[in-house]
Amino acid sequence: MWVARSVRGKGYGRALISRLENHFIDKGYNNINLVTSAFQAPGFYKKCGYTVEFIRENKTNPKLTKSFFIKYL
Repeated sequence: MWVARSVRGKGYGRALISRLENHFIDKGYNNINLVTSAFQAPGFYKKCGYTVEFIRENKTNPKLTKSFFIKYL
């Protein structure tokens, strides 16, 4: 999932995440897991209530460091 740069900061990303979460509530799922790279939007997911479970550091190319997130529904 991604939001075009030209429309970032207008709430579309948060709306997409919210719809995704609402889709899985009451369907037997108790959490959502996701992975993002450092060059993407780890801060965005933190703002949406996701918690970092662990980070896989890429020492050769730090932009490719992966953050693994979870959010309990």
